[in-house]
This record gives sequence, structure tokens and C-alpha cells, in this order.
Amino acid sequence: MLSSWTLIGPFQVPGSLDPWLALDLDNAAKMPSSISHINGEPVQTIKVELEASALDLRKHLGLCEGRVQAYAFAQFEMPEDGCISMNYDADYWAAWTIDGIAVFDTKRGNGGPVGKMRHRFSLLLEKGPHVIGVRIQSGTGGWALILHSATWSTEIPEEFNAGREAAWRDYAKACVRVEHRPEPTGFIDGLPQEDYELLMMNSGVDARWISVARDHCGAHYKSACLPSWKGATPESERNLKAWVDDLHRKRISAVSWLTLTENEAVWQERPECRQQYLVSPAPDASHGKRMCCINSPYGDDLIGFVIEAIGKFDLDGIWFDGCDLSTTHVRPLPVSCVCPHCKDRFKKDLGLEIPRQLDWNDPVFRRWIQWRYDTFADYWQKLVDQVHARFPQASIAFNHYHREGCGWSAGIPLNPFGHGFISATEADGEELKGAFYTKCMKAYGRGNSEVWMGVGSRQTLRGNTCNKKAALNFALSCATAGGNCSLGSGLNGIHAIAEVAAELKPRAPFVGLNSEPYVALHLSQQTETFVFGRDPEYCGHWSDPYWNSLIGWHHAIAFSGLTSDVIYDSALDDGTFTKYAILIMPIAPALKDSQLKAVLSYVSNGGILVTGPWFGACDAFGEANSHPDRVDPTLFPFGSEFPQWNEISNREPLGFCTTPGDKALFAANPLTSLPAGTCVSLSVLDRGSSAVKYSEFGKGKIVQIGYDLGGLFRKYPKKEIALHLGKLLTECSTPLVELEESEGLILGTFIKDDQTIIVHIQQFQAPWIEATDDASAPAPRWGAKLRLNGEKPMSIRCMLPKPGPDLPCERRGSAWEVEVPPFTWGQVLSIARSIPA
Repeated sequence: MLSSWTLIGPFQVPGSLDPWLALDLDNAAKMPSSISHINGEPVQTIKVELEASALDLRKHLGLCEGRVQAYAFAQFEMPEDGCISMNYDADYWAAWTIDGIAVFDTKRGNGGPVGKMRHRFSLLLEKGPHVIGVRIQSGTGGWALILHSATWSTEIPEEFNAGREAAWRDYAKACVRVEHRPEPTGFIDGLPQEDYELLMMNSGVDARWISVARDHCGAHYKSACLPSWKGATPESERNLKAWVDDLHRKRISAVSWLTLTENEAVWQERPECRQQYLVSPAPDASHGKRMCCINSPYGDDLIGFVIEAIGKFDLDGIWFDGCDLSTTHVRPLPVSCVCPHCKDRFKKDLGLEIPRQLDWNDPVFRRWIQWRYDTFADYWQKLVDQVHARFPQASIAFNHYHREGCGWSAGIPLNPFGHGFISATEADGEELKGAFYTKCMKAYGRGNSEVWMGVGSRQTLRGNTCNKKAALNFALSCATAGGNCSLGSGLNGIHAIAEVAAELKPRAPFVGLNSEPYVALHLSQQTETFVFGRDPEYCGHWSDPYWNSLIGWHHAIAFSGLTSDVIYDSALDDGTFTKYAILIMPIAPALKDSQLKAVLSYVSNGGILVTGPWFGACDAFGEANSHPDRVDPTLFPFGSEFPQWNEISNREPLGFCTTPGDKALFAANPLTSLPAGTCVSLSVLDRGSSAVKYSEFGKGKIVQIGYDLGGLFRKYPKKEIALHLGKLLTECSTPLVELEESEGLILGTFIKDDQTIIVHIQQFQAPWIEATDDASAPAPRWGAKLRLNGEKPMSIRCMLPKPGPDLPCERRGSAWEVEVPPFTWGQVLSIARSIPA
């Protein structure tokens, strides 16, 4: 196929003109003949045969001075309707046509030496004769066109499938996801929309958030389901359609950002859909004038709007922001909803009257809090089910507004619920939270997780530029934790996005795997909501000490060179926590009797429990235990009763204050069962410390710490704390994989299959090391070593940027040691731990 060619040339375009000045032969739909002149210059017409896949233009047209051009044409027959695929490179510029239609070009150059590159394009063609043409401009090193392959097939490649079932349209499978959703004017950041999205495509973007609505103000088009924004026009609707069509032509998945409970237009036009409050927002709070109730008709209308928008614009899904039952963005913090629709449903569901005030001593109020969780979760599933009944392939993501700074009033359960949608949240601008929140989202068990962060900008001597290092730190922390990221960025972040894409895409086959279980970090809805939610300052100047502690524990484990997963209360109920060698319950006063029994049984059978003060001091609803002796004080001596909030004064949100010499820390924080002023050595887990209790229990061990170690590390991220924590954990139970020298590295360990372990290593500057420069990337890391405990692995290979040769490993004591070749941002290793069957 394509063995016989007709060459026409050589000719030049005057230097003052565009070298790709349009010429008549650019549109040749048939084999040209009798061409004697091009652009006024005499040319030759020569019929030649392909030699060893190459057209040597110098051989046939001679050595010409300057950068000259020529055409090459070939005729071929498609025996059936099908696809033709070409792989080529050219010395040095080329532009291709089929039947006179431009289809592909390398007008910016070959990208590398001729013979070494592979430019590929494919086309769908009908049965019958066709003419392919290429216009070539010579380079300084030669003049040749090499066809590495030219094939046809009746099978249609996936890239040509534009239906909803196409893999590239599945947002959940996208590697690089970017939010930038200005109003649909046809221009983005001053560029025509098509040009802007071309930059996105060329930067490696696989999925884009745009928006069919203007924030919380209404739809950008005339909807049959919800009110429109007052600035919406027919042109806006046309531009939205063109926008999605253009993204799909570029094989980019297109989803729409949308708020879940905030809609100012509905709030103004339909008073019956407004939320009503148990704790009202401030009179001047804008959120109070746009929050709508999902138990009102708004809930069904929103579902109708989603289905309408996906169908009208051929969207690939919806990314829901503002996923809070009551807004979490203002102080004082409002608590809702007690509208007539909620009152009726609460009465129908539980046979109770809805509470009239915030009163944790009222068991009906506590039931209402749990009912809000259940009701909001039910609505999410109802929305997903109805959308999927119409568009089964549509992706739905919900931004979980239940995290640090967003507590129980958000209404989102901290327990597994629902199916068929993406667990998403955002990193609050803290890069390593990408890893922690990824683990929180994975703990929901839905199979897809996502964490968002904006690509922030910073002022430099060269002007306002994006922070590429922060974007890469964040994105890779999500991948190292086993999940996906998304980025918010405009045009000034395009280079950061390209670098993120270059790092993430080779890692994509190794993301989304199940973790190799080692440490389980327990995050408790029971404790977070029914113990810490009782803080009387929650609706005012809330300091959120519970989340602060959990994040501090996660970061301390990460910087100790070990791995962890987040688990919720349900894991205590169903026993899935027992697969972990170590269970860390940082602050766990709220426990059911059955959960306490399950945890102690786990320890008795050989498990390791590490916990903080007040273990089991309350029931699941935060009430003081009626049987205080249910927790053995010889095993858990620190805090038999959780302190009353009115006994806590001068609360310091992040814990502890240092002595002048920084040799020790005083337990001056309320989150401790130790007397105020107690001195805690920076060797925080010493067995001789009066602040730590070590106990043998059956075949296992219990370690109770009398203070908030997570809050301590969050405020004072000392190297000694991470080292002592890592030493404690590895002495209690040996991990399958660990870093020999963990400073500045974090680890992720996953199971690919029965024989294969995948290990992610990421460079992430240790928090106790002060940054001394403004580098956009870490310095190359040499000499990083992994310790592999157990039998000698069959092989260890680096997988980035592509699979490498086996690495040598040597016996070091009871483990096998492998030195990882130098890397910058990180490396992924594949470890074969047995002979494949």
C-alpha cells in the first residue's frame, strides 16, 4: 500500500511570506498531472517507488539551497469502508491531505532526527479510490519522508468512537482533569475558545470542567427545569454546544460544574424551596439567600435539570460542588433544614417532631443529626440512579464538604454509602492533604476518588506565575495515595498542567489499586460528630481539633516512611479492619459496646492498637457511658471521661507549646488527659514516659498515649516525632515494604495481583526542613533504598518512564535491600514476589 508516488518540485516560498502560503495543490482531490510551475517557479514531475519505506527527495530532486518544498502524491484503493493509519516522520516539516482535505501536519517541525520519530494519524474513509498528498519542506540535515507504516482496517479504532460508550469520554478514567469554566462567550482568557482548548489538549488534558450554569445564579440557557441566570442569552447556549463539540473533537471528556444546594435564582423565585434554619446565618450572609432544600420540589427539579443538561449539550457528566446540606463557608455557622418538607419527612420516617433548637442533650436532636446524614446520602443516590437510568455512562462526582473546617452540619456521612459515583473533595490549598483526602475518599469504597486543588500563582521577579512545584507536589501525593487529582487553572497554569500530565500519565496504570494493608487510621463519625460536634463554639469560632489531630497523625506516619489507609466506623462493625496489622484510633471516645468488643478481640488475636486519650469513654452518640468500667483502666489509664466543654478554656487550636530549648513540649492543650503543664519529651513514645502506657493483651499489644500526638505534630512537625512513631510501628509489626531513609520521601504500597506489589515513592520535602530556594522541582534524589521484608522477590523493576531492567537486591539483616536509581519527583516500582503461575 502506498508504494508508488508522484513527486512535484522543488520550489520555494519567498522568505518574506508564510512558508505554508496556501497553494492550489494543497487542495488536490485527484492525482495531479502536467504540473510545470508552482508559484511561478518551474518544477519537475517524477514518478518514484518507495525504497525501504523512504522517499529520498534529495536523490530524486537534487541537493537544493535553502529550505525548499515539494509535493508527494499517491493513489490507493479502500476495499471496504474502514480506517487508514499512518506513522511517519519527515525532514523536517510536513502537511498531509486526503482527497484535498487537510488532515494532519508537523508544521512546527519533526521533533527529532528523521527516522527516530513516530507521528501518527488515522482517518475514516469510504470504500473506493483516494488520493493522499503531503507537502514537505526540507531541513538542513537532509530531505526525506519515512513511512514507518501505512495500514488499513475495517475495525474502527477507539479514538474514532464518539459515542457515550467511548473510553475517552469516561471522566472516571481521565488522568489529567482541569477546571476552568468562564462564561460561554467563545473566548477564554482572551483566546478564542478553540485555541485555548487546543493548548489544553496539547498539554495533556484528558477531561475538562466547564459550566452550564453561572455559579449559583442560574442556568446559562433557558431550562425547562430550573430558572436561568438573568444574563443568559441564546448565544450562550450556542457557545456551550460549540464548546462541548470542540472538546469532543479533541477527544477531551467534558463535564459541567454545578452546585448542589445553592441556587440563588430558585431561592428568589420559589420561596417554598428555601431552607429554614435551626441555627440561622448572619443577616448579611449571602449564602443564607441561596440555600435550597433537597427535600423540597427543588430536589426533583435539580435532577431533571441534570438530565436535561447532559442530553442538551452531550455532556459526559456533572461535577457537583457546594455539596453541603447547610453551608459550611460562613460564621456563625448555620444549621438546617427544618422547612415544612423536612418536618413532614422526619415525621414520616421516624414518627418524631423535628427539633426546634440545637440541644445535644435531646435524644431527638441526636436522631435528627443522624437522619440528616441518611437523608442526604439517599438523595445523592436517588440523583445518580435517575441520571444513570437515562445516561448510564455519565459520571457524577460529589465534592464531600465534610473535612477539616467542614463538620457535621454539612450533612455528608463519614461512613461508606452509595454507589456508582465519584468520591471527590478538595485539598484546602495544602499539598499533602491531597494524600490524606485521597485516602478518605477511597475509604468510601466506591472505586473512584478525586481531590481538587487550584494551581495557585505567586509573584516573582518575572511577574505573576503559577506555582508548578505546589501543583506537582499535590498531584503526585494523590497518585502516591492511590487516587486521582483535578486542578483548577487558567492560562497562566498551562505549563504546570503540562508538567503534571508528563508525570501522571506514566503512573496512570498504577493508580486506583487496592492498598497493601499495614496501618489503618480510624476516622470516626461517631466521635467527630457526637463528641466534638458538641463544642459550643462549633457555630461560632470553631477550631476543629478532631480533624487537626487526624491530619497530623496521617502526616507523621507519611514522614516516618510508612503507609496507611483511612477507615471509618463501619469497618469496626463489619470486621474489615482486622486485615491491618496496626489499628490507630487517635481519639476514639465514641464507641458502641460491639465495636469495643471487636477491637479488643482483634488485639487479643495478635493485632496492634495505638490510641489516644478517652478511649471508649462515650457511647456512639457521645453520651457518657452508663457503665464506666467497660473500659479496663489498667489498659487505658488516660481519660476515663471526656471533659465537659465548659471546663475547657483558652483553647489553642493546634495543641501544645514548646519550652525555650525546644527539648520538650508542655501539654497545655485541652486535648490531653495529662495535667496542664506536664512536660513531654520529644522522644514522645519512650517506654519510660509517664504519658504513654504499653500493655500486652492476649497475643497483641495496646499503646495508649495520654495526649494528642497528631495535633502535636501538626503544630510542631519535628523529625523526632516521625522517627519515634515509625520506630514504634515497625517494632510492633514489620511492614512488607519500608524506606530505609525516609526523610523527604513518602510511600504508597499497592497490590496489583497475587504476585505483584506496586510501590510509589514521592519526593516531598520534610516539614522540619526549611526551604532555602524557590526551585520549581526538587533536586535529584540519589541513594534511596527500599527494605523488602520476607522472602527474596523474584524481580524488582522501575516502571517510569517505562519498564526498566531488574534491579539488584542484597540481603541486609532480616530484609532485602534495593537501591532505587536517581529520580526527581519520584518513582514507581513493580515487585514480583513469587513465580507467576
